Amino acid sequence: MWYKLFLSVINRHAPVKVKRIKHIRQPDWLTDEIKDAQKKRNYYQSKRDWEKFRYWRNKCTKLIEKSKQSFFKQAIENNKKPKEIWALLKDLKPKTQNEIPSTMNFDNTEYDNVQDTVNHFNIHFTTIGDKYVTNSTQYQTNKLNDYVQDKIPAGVTFTIPFIKLDETTKLLSKLETSKATGLDEVGPFFIKLSSKALAPSITYLINLSILEGVFPENLKLAKVTPIFKNGDKHMPENYRPISILPTLSKIFEKHVAKHFYLYLSKYKVLHEAQSGFRSNHSCQTALNQN
Repeated sequence: MWYKLFLSVINRHAPVKVKRIKHIRQPDWLTDEIKDAQKKRNYYQSKRDWEKFRYWRNKCTKLIEKSKQSFFKQAIENNKKPKEIWALLKDLKPKTQNEIPSTMNFDNTEYDNVQDTVNHFNIHFTTIGDKYVTNSTQYQTNKLNDYVQDKIPAGVTFTIPFIKLDETTKLLSKLETSKATGLDEVGPFFIKLSSKALAPSITYLINLSILEGVFPENLKLAKVTPIFKNGDKHMPENYRPISILPTLSKIFEKHVAKHFYLYLSKYKVLHEAQSGFRSNHSCQTALNQN
């Protein structure tokens, strides 16, 4: 009901419209000198003057290489944020399309029907973990249970506290609007834009879920995209899944993760050598471990 009401408001005031984009944003390294050289290259190609065409084609190539080198060198030197540096480096790589072949091989059987491919990818991604379970898994699980029981006093259990209105508002304000929209069709942009109006109802929904011990089914659904890694494109093991979850599920997740982390930290359950997914830890702290 919440989704239906919110989507109706969005569709009334900000309906989706198909619009033709006339001018695509040009890359920052594309100078006027390069544009002029490209025009001359194209002109002589259309006139079939191959000698001059080859000259201006080579001229374009050299100008682009020089401009790219200068731009990316300066951008990387002046930028101290790792995320933005990686984004710049990504632009240097040739653009590749993540297209799945018309035929895929699952368990030595070829499928050329789209629905069959989708279903078998789903089975592959949801069962891949079982293939890596070894006979020592139970032994390792017992060791982990013993370790946790030694840390946490008897009778102490973790409970999810109710979320407060100001906490919900703060989490909504930190939503990254550039993130993709999931199957719920409600992107982070509109939720963040309407955060003050939505915060009370979202707070109520999260607390109701905690009270009843039930997580909404529609928040469990993810849009999964197989991303090709390397190797044979027809083999499913050469793909990794990227899941796009509903925006509201992320708010709930952050609330639970925060308090679960505090619980683990209070009883010092996390090993001192554990650096992954911890605040004030990084690859550097992991490398510096004795």
